[in-house]
Amino acid sequence: MTYKACGGNPSKADEDAAKGLFQAGKTAYNEADYPRAIQYWRDAFERDCTAVLLLQNLANAYEKSGNIDAAILSLETYLKRKPDDAEAPTIQKRIENMRRLKKDTAPPPA
Repeated sequence: MTYKACGGNPSKADEDAAKGLFQAGKTAYNEADYPRAIQYWRDAFERDCTAVLLLQNLANAYEKSGNIDAAILSLETYLKRKPDDAEAPTIQKRIENMRRLKKDTAPPPA
């Protein structure tokens, strides 16, 4: 899984569609339907790649669904696209904690 480069500003139609998809994803997330929330939010981000906060939503949903690698990728992509975020140190610490948790829960080598 990767996130494509952001090529610029979305059209008004794409912005509107992304907002609708965001709301649908929020509903799914609140219902603990994380796979569906992920799909809505990924679709929203595809339509409006300037809505980088969606990457944090995706990270939360991926983490709750147990896909730590995708959660880490979402947060790393967020930091690359918004390196000046005031919460960057906290987000980086979260990434480190997820990596440590993943390492600690990995099965021992055979």
